[in-house]
Amino acid sequence: MPEDYLRLSALASLGLAARSVADRAPEQGIALRELPLPGLLSLRFSPTDKAVAQAASNTLNLKLPEMGGVSLNGSVALYRLGPDEWWIKTNGPAMALEEKLRAAFGGGHTAVIEIGEGWTQIEASGPQARALLAKGCPLDFHPRAFRAGEVRQSLLSKADAVYRLVSDEQSEAELVFEITVRRSFADYAWRWLADAAAEYGLAVLD
Repeated sequence: MPEDYLRLSALASLGLAARSVADRAPEQGIALRELPLPGLLSLRFSPTDKAVAQAASNTLNLKLPEMGGVSLNGSVALYRLGPDEWWIKTNGPAMALEEKLRAAFGGGHTAVIEIGEGWTQIEASGPQARALLAKGCPLDFHPRAFRAGEVRQSLLSKADAVYRLVSDEQSEAELVFEITVRRSFADYAWRWLADAAAEYGLAVLD
């Protein structure tokens, strides 16, 4: 049985595919897209434990990022969310990587937990993305305060959210935010974003 068997989109009930398009029109300031179901691992350990830190870095083939940073290696992204908290995102279920990390740590004061089934991800892109998110979040989204390759935890209106800026204006690329919310708030988050984006012109992407 494949690992993704019966993995159902958290927004399936909204029928987004029926009104989605391939690209945002120039006059539309915002594009929203539901991202594929993520493989997410929560990784907890003390950063002062050099042996564990090195084992994590070697297993992922990634440098552990500083607070609020993101390290990338192909299909794996490592987010630093707190002093002793990281998220590992993979394309698809992360069970194999979870087992590999557990073996590398060999016990000790570590925690590796698969959390992907409890979260969903929405992409918000376009020139008005910063203005859109500032409507419902107390974070400073100014380009000087939130740059590509950074991640923050905060709120999206009443929902807990993790924001990652994938690309920004400084690199002359499309402004793209990845927003991760709990699966139980996925419908709420999408509806809030779509409503708040209406004044800028909204495209729903496939």
